[in-house]
Amino acid sequence: MQEPFHNPLKDYEEKKLSLFHIKTTLIAGAGQIVDGYDLTVAALILPALESYFGSSLLQLSTMLFASIIAGNILGALIFGYLAKHGRKRFYGIDAMLMVFGALFQAFITSPYQLVILRFLLGLGIGADYVLSPLINAEYANRKDRGKLMAISGGFMWNLGALLSVIATLSLSSILPTDILWRVVLALGSVPALLVVYFRRKYPETPHYLLFVKGDVEELKKKYGLNVNKVSVGKVMWNVILPTLLLAALTWYFFDISAYFSAQT
Repeated sequence: MQEPFHNPLKDYEEKKLSLFHIKTTLIAGAGQIVDGYDLTVAALILPALESYFGSSLLQLSTMLFASIIAGNILGALIFGYLAKHGRKRFYGIDAMLMVFGALFQAFITSPYQLVILRFLLGLGIGADYVLSPLINAEYANRKDRGKLMAISGGFMWNLGALLSVIATLSLSSILPTDILWRVVLALGSVPALLVVYFRRKYPETPHYLLFVKGDVEELKKKYGLNVNKVSVGKVMWNVILPTLLLAALTWYFFDISAYFSAQT
């Protein structure tokens, strides 16, 4: 008879929901706010961009969304690989990319500059797609992990989209069109800027310290957990792959409907 799996982090996993869990969820969700804000606001200010640059609406919309989505893909691939060398090490670089990409949109003088900046913004968002859910899951307790992931993911994305609408409508009555689009695009940097400092303060996740780095001394120092080093076996792809593919396909279809709704 096969022995049940022993979880060396059981004491941490079974902790009750605390302020630490809530704070890490909100900080993780800030990246999703940026994503929801920037993808939605681009659709809202397209007519103003067309009027300013004189390009066709179709050409501008294609450049805006293709550039940020391309950045998403590349950022997720690069930082997905880098995450195995440390979660915390890169948990701030993604936010800095988002700050830079969003803020400097206010100073562009050509559509091509906007495309470059939105690509950089996409890199940061793609990196955050990997890092924030991963880190939030590893910080969370077992009982509330699903709820915390849902809050930092889908809920925060929609909150960002809503904030973009509120910001655009509110400022459209007091700012001229040629200033309005610069301001609302740059405002996408605010959520990312607010969390850069806080993300760097958080300790490395307990799962990374134990299962990847094997640093039990740091685990004891940061989390008060007394565990022995563990030997991680080979990944059972035949078990994981079907669930992984199903989850990826479900998310893909959700993104298609969500992004299409945001642009129509």
